[in-house]
This record gives sequence, C-alpha cells and structure tokens, in this order.
Amino acid sequence: MNRRTYLGLVGTTVGLSGCTGGGDQPRTDTDTTEPRTQGPTPQTAVETTVDNVSEGSGEYGLDVAEATVGEVFGDETLAMVIRSIERVSQIGAFKRADDGKVFLKVRLAVKNVTSDEYLAFSGKSQTRVVDAEKQAYQQTQTFDQSGKQFTAGQLVPGEVSRGDLAYEIPEDASDLKLRFDFLASDPFSYDRVVVPLGDSPNSPEDVIQDFQVDVASPGEAIEFNGISVTVNSVDIAGNVGSSNAGDGKEYAIVDFSVENKTDEQQQLSSLLQMCLKDGAGFPYSQDIVATSQLSEPYEDNYIDSGDTQRGKLAYNVAEGAAPLYWTLDFDLMADADKGIWNVR
Repeated sequence: MNRRTYLGLVGTTVGLSGCTGGGDQPRTDTDTTEPRTQGPTPQTAVETTVDNVSEGSGEYGLDVAEATVGEVFGDETLAMVIRSIERVSQIGAFKRADDGKVFLKVRLAVKNVTSDEYLAFSGKSQTRVVDAEKQAYQQTQTFDQSGKQFTAGQLVPGEVSRGDLAYEIPEDASDLKLRFDFLASDPFSYDRVVVPLGDSPNSPEDVIQDFQVDVASPGEAIEFNGISVTVNSVDIAGNVGSSNAGDGKEYAIVDFSVENKTDEQQQLSSLLQMCLKDGAGFPYSQDIVATSQLSEPYEDNYIDSGDTQRGKLAYNVAEGAAPLYWTLDFDLMADADKGIWNVR
C-alpha cells in the first residue's frame, strides 16, 4: 500500500472501538457463519482529500500529515479523533504533578475500521506531546481505574479504544502538538501525524464501536491455540467484602474458566491480558483489592496440561453501564488472538 494514500471519512459521526494481528484467529464454540455486530452500521470510508489534513515531508524523509482537534482523521485501517484537551494538577487519588508542572489530558478515541485485520495501537509507544522548544513528552502512566485511562493493545475489526492520555509538562509549555508515530511495518498510510493542541473542541466528531467479529455470550467458550476460555457468569454488586464500589458505581464480577488443552503448562495474566470495556470503548481495569476479597479470586497460576482453572475478577464500573464486554488477549506475542464476550 502506498503510505501517502489518505482516506477522508464521510459524516460527522463515523462508525469506528482497553484492554495486538497473523496467526490462527480465535473461534467460539457456537455455529455462527456471519459475525455478530453491535451498534449502527458504520458509514463508508471513501478515498478523497479532506480539508483538515495536509501532508508533506518531515525529518528523515518521513511521510507526515497534520490533522485537526475534534475532527476524525485516518485511513482504511485506523480512524482517530481527539475529543477533548484539559490541564490538571492531579489525576485520580494518588497521581499529582511535580512542582511547576501540570498534566495535559487528551481524550483520544481510536477505531479499527478494517473488516478482517487485527491491529495494535499504544499511546505509550506511539504518541508524544511536543512543545515550542521541540521537547517531547511521553505518556505518563497514571494507573487510574476510573475507566477513563487509554488502554493500549490489540483492536479487533470494528473495535474502539477510548480514554485519556496524560502527559506531564511544564506549566508554561506552549505551542503544544500531539504527535503520532507509526512504524514502517504498520499498515497506516503515514509515518507520522501531527495534531496542534489548541482549545478543547465544543462539538467534536466521534467514532462508534461496532464489532465485526463474533462476540460470545456467558456460557460460550472461545479457544485459541489449545487454550479454551468460558465466561460462566457475571454478577453485579455494590460491595465486595469491605470494598465499596463508591457513589454511582458498582462491581461487575466476571466468573470464568480456563482449560489447557495443550501439552505444556500455560499461564494467563489477569492484569495484562484481561479487560472490561463498555460500549463506547472505555476500559475498566481489574480492581485488585476487591478481587482479593472474592470467595474464588482468579489466580495467575500455571495451568498444567489437561487441567482447568476457574476464578473471578472484580471490575469497578459506572452504575448501570451497558453494554459491557470482557476481553482477553490469549497471547501477548501473537496476533489475531483476542476473544470478546458480551457480559451485560
């Protein structure tokens, strides 16, 4: 594909979704020939020139494009939009900016707009904020469990990853730009996209999650390379032991089983490979304290060949949030290996 081919996206709201694509694709044990999808049918991407994107050559001969805050930009693989910009001194309960600095919070939504490719995107490795002095700032990990922190990882076709990227910058930093960098091996059309960060947009465009792969339900198994996972049930509770979900929140408790059908020991990480997300693409990481107080918490132990391990994980979510999807990256080093269950 010519890396200078660029696609304009038709419409104000474009159908586009944390918690990585070759290799065998995961399958469900249901006899489904057509993908089950959620949400409206995505609008069509057409090859054209868009007013808010300009292209040129950057340093080292890179193909560079410039986009606009609040407007969807992308190509036939990924569509992205910066929906808000904010400066804050603290994120969550524990993360405070150093003296003379603030956190720049950028609300980003990224969608895989392909019909059959599994793609990966990482705010940590693929974005930087650059100031007038050309000083670059890397994403700050905030470990915020509010469901608002952008989560890197694999995106299945139609999936959206949405959340806040935080960058710790000097209070007087000016002429800020968000820079997206893509490797030559990435399918994206440009090496780099730069977005000037002015005021937060009043009516930003958006991307909509509409999975183009099979989505399982509780009771259904998904298998990848000899690892079979079944979501048994999902319970909702306001408290887990001494842990209280908080005002306007509740715990979604996912009960699941992992069967090892391979000839070797296997292990899945509940923190690195499993995630709960809502219909807009916001991620919810595991609440470790609440999980530890469950009657049968899932433990990241090795599973012997032929054995099955069962356990539960607790996620702190917005009260009444629906739909909710539980996702699993079966192998962090493999592609096209993500399973999704609609748990609410």
